[in-house]
Amino acid sequence: MSAYSGTRRPGFEDMLDAIKNHQFDTLLCWHSDRLYRSPRI
Repeated sequence: MSAYSGTRRPGFEDMLDAIKNHQFDTLLCWHSDRLYRSPRI
């Protein structure tokens, strides 16, 4: 799904919530440009 289109991305939102709630310490991403466009957390 494209973040650019404004479409909700439930999996992405769940991941952000998990990071905020300290459910994991590390996020490994193969291509960082696919993870975010505007790194606001």
